[in-house]
Amino acid sequence: MLDLSSIDGGFVMCSGVVTPWGTPLMAEEYFYYGTEIWNHPNNHDADEKASFRGGNDISYIKPKSMSKYLGRMANPYRYGYMIEANNAAAEAEPELVKHYATGRLSHESAAVMPDMKTLYMTDDDSGAYVGKIYNTASGGVLFKFVADHKGDLSAGTLYAAKLAQDKNDDPHTSGFDVSWVKLGHASNSQITGWISSYDGVTVADYVEGSSNYLSNADVNNWAEGKSGKDLNGDGQIGSYADDRPAFLESRKAAAALGATNEWDKLEGVTSHGNRVYLGVSAISYAMDKDWGHLDWATGKKDQTNAGAIALTAEDCGGVYAGTTGADFNITRLEPYVMGKTVEGKRCSPDLPANPDNILAMADGSLMIGEDAGKKKHVLDMLWIAR
Repeated sequence: MLDLSSIDGGFVMCSGVVTPWGTPLMAEEYFYYGTEIWNHPNNHDADEKASFRGGNDISYIKPKSMSKYLGRMANPYRYGYMIEANNAAAEAEPELVKHYATGRLSHESAAVMPDMKTLYMTDDDSGAYVGKIYNTASGGVLFKFVADHKGDLSAGTLYAAKLAQDKNDDPHTSGFDVSWVKLGHASNSQITGWISSYDGVTVADYVEGSSNYLSNADVNNWAEGKSGKDLNGDGQIGSYADDRPAFLESRKAAAALGATNEWDKLEGVTSHGNRVYLGVSAISYAMDKDWGHLDWATGKKDQTNAGAIALTAEDCGGVYAGTTGADFNITRLEPYVMGKTVEGKRCSPDLPANPDNILAMADGSLMIGEDAGKKKHVLDMLWIAR
């Protein structure tokens, strides 16, 4: 078992990979969404039950849990990144590095491309959480990180995918053209400075109606300064002093600049050569053409706007694939292996259901692990697609 105390602990550890240079790279699936209310008194009092269990905690992922582990107030901006373990083969404890430059999101996993600079990262969020006070920006984002130097993830540029769907809405045939929205360039050390400025925030600092952390207004002002546009219609173009919204509120920053934040349960990501695969647990919520489009800042849904992803619902999910050029840049995603709903809202036994972890094998075949449960398949199964 790894001792994570050197990096102030890890929040909801998920999947991981081994990089081409031999280091384990782990995904921190931090999913406390509304950072603005991290220090709300209800999150830190004696009542440790979530609201759906009759308690007063705003979220079932409790900030208090991390504060108890540390013995002091936890800083939310220290969680939600890719973690690299250097010298993992040594007898001593490995050197753990949180790569703040890869962005703060609900990291499921990452695919490291053969150039040893490009990472594709999946953001595991869902519209199922809409309407909760701790979350407005429901819907995951596909991120790309391009490091400054090979084999060194400590500095680089963060991007978010913007999708243009084909004309049809059949999830088994409709793909997406992909362009990339640049969020910003930074280094771990630079971002560490931004994060450290929130270390002293406590419950006593909380004031209802304001925030001690980055607010949605801050993210919007940053995005307006980046785009040169009045994005919220108030007649002014805002600005922000630095690029911290891009790296500390990456999902919101991506949505504010027009990237697509409508993936539902974007799960595993893996690659073989210049081929990249993405697992999607279900084509539902924000991906469903009948669900509507959610405003990232207010959480209000526009039922007349189907959004960038507007597919017929397919609750059995599937896997998308993209083939890059020599630059390892994805410009197109196509359905690769899609599940199919059959009678009784079950999934076809001849196809994968609700893909979770996926792995590209050395021979180019794809291993697909299910997380479906008995309502979809008799047993969760492991598939190989060739």
